[in-house]
Amino acid sequence: MAALLQTVVAEFIDGFVRAYGPFSIPVLLFAVGAVGYIVLVVLGRAGVEARHSRGEQMRPGTASETADDDERR
Repeated sequence: MAALLQTVVAEFIDGFVRAYGPFSIPVLLFAVGAVGYIVLVVLGRAGVEARHSRGEQMRPGTASETADDDERR
């Protein structure tokens, strides 16, 4: 299955470069990054937050503090 997926992706990239040229790769990467950023902004505005592991339990009122803030005190 992985080999098939790798072949399909390789053929897509090869066809894309042949059709639009090698300078389209940075444009494609930028577009993918922009879409990812927009998704993160939408999730952030919707109130979705990262879950903390058990070792990183946050105390109430300290969500914006970092380890550097603790060292300064």
